[in-house]
Amino acid sequence: TGIEKITSPVAVAIGRAHVCVLQSNGYVSCWGSNGVGQLGDGTKSPSETPVMVVGISEVIAISSVDDSTCAILSDNTLQCWGKNGRGQLGDGTIVDSPVPVKVTGITGAVAIAAGVDHTCASLLDLTVWCWGRDDTGQLGNLSTLDSLVPVAALDITSAVRVTPTCALLQEGVVLCWGIGPLGHGSSTISLTPVAVKNLEDVTRIADNCAIVRDGTIWCWGTLPVLTG
Repeated sequence: TGIEKITSPVAVAIGRAHVCVLQSNGYVSCWGSNGVGQLGDGTKSPSETPVMVVGISEVIAISSVDDSTCAILSDNTLQCWGKNGRGQLGDGTIVDSPVPVKVTGITGAVAIAAGVDHTCASLLDLTVWCWGRDDTGQLGNLSTLDSLVPVAALDITSAVRVTPTCALLQEGVVLCWGIGPLGHGSSTISLTPVAVKNLEDVTRIADNCAIVRDGTIWCWGTLPVLTG
């Protein structure tokens, strides 16, 4: 049946109704709902216990959201599985896949961030590429058209970390795009990356919050505010 125990977890990724765990041996196991193949075991049968994702090994990072999951392999390529109605698997189709499929054209991935019906990755060359749903500018490429393959988020050349719609640059600033919150002083959607205002010396980001070098945490809806 492919059912196996989780013995050495190093990362966990949680979707809408499924969970995936990366183990220290480089394999991924998932459990939960599986109607669109989000467990990656080659079936569409749900499982209350972990089942191994087929066809991939030497995985170094995973990210899940909604009904799909993506993984970075040790050769810095990407594989995704599950729901694909908006092209969020990045394989050039809109066909759901119960097994991992290779993301087209990505050869240097170092970080992955799955959003709702879209995914973004940062690469070794410090660029950010996104694919999938784009009706509110989620891909950051001056478009509102879905893309079934990765497209470059515009004007990002020094990204060191990425979220589904933001990137942390080497300079310690954060750029965000899409519907927001963008932290740029307006509620206007941006189809290209814009700088979060009043924020510098950032070392880490998660969603719409950032850790600054002095140890403080800043979050934003419209403009960044210091949290307690």
